[in-house]
Amino acid sequence: MENVEQLEDGHQSDDIGEATPVVLVSELAGLPEGVLNVVSGFGPTAGSSLCSHMKVDKPTFTGSTETGKLILELAARSNLKPVTPELSGKSPFIVCEDADIDQAVELAHSALFFNQGQCCCAGSLTYVHEKSVIEQGPQIDQGQFDKILKCIRSGVDSGATLETGGDRYGSAGYYINSTVFSNVKDDMMIAKEEISGANRSHYGLAAGVFTQNLDTANTLMRALRMSGHGREKGEYSLNNYLEVKAVTSLKNPAWL
Repeated sequence: MENVEQLEDGHQSDDIGEATPVVLVSELAGLPEGVLNVVSGFGPTAGSSLCSHMKVDKPTFTGSTETGKLILELAARSNLKPVTPELSGKSPFIVCEDADIDQAVELAHSALFFNQGQCCCAGSLTYVHEKSVIEQGPQIDQGQFDKILKCIRSGVDSGATLETGGDRYGSAGYYINSTVFSNVKDDMMIAKEEISGANRSHYGLAAGVFTQNLDTANTLMRALRMSGHGREKGEYSLNNYLEVKAVTSLKNPAWL
């Protein structure tokens, strides 16, 4: 029996039908019709229906921790279906004393501003050793644009030093100037909460360490925290869609 997949795209992409071409291209490549499908809609309607449906065997989700909790709850209340949640992050980019600074600057920029910063693994916290002491696109919609500006205002109000940026770029579109804060305390909202655009954040999705010493990189502690236990990419991620079954022969049972 073949497995089929229902893909629910983000509500921001519903108006432009981003996911639909993926299905068409997959079918042109030889995937049988009906194996990959797109369900468009919002989380409280389309998303909750998929996660609570008794004939859905497994949902996977990449997104916020708050939504991930709701999906786990719906899965448990229905048919105890397994869930692969890859959730929010507040990822630090650590530049050690022995790092190549020029290369570190280039990588720190790409780590933060990839996809205009709208990435759960974005390196939005940059830690630079005290002895070692940008072009981008728009935010995806008005809501995300307002959220970023609200976070920036929170940083200023809480006492962080706004070194550069912090405001809108131009008069059209959802562009925000590249923003850098210094004198940021660990308990400030901008240091703890995910802004899609010693680490005391309650997230632990990803981290980057820039050093020439492997031992230094390996000293970082293992901390899953509240970013879920789902992992995407690589062969390992395919195992998330498999289920191990124990089969016992009556002729030679395992307990004898």
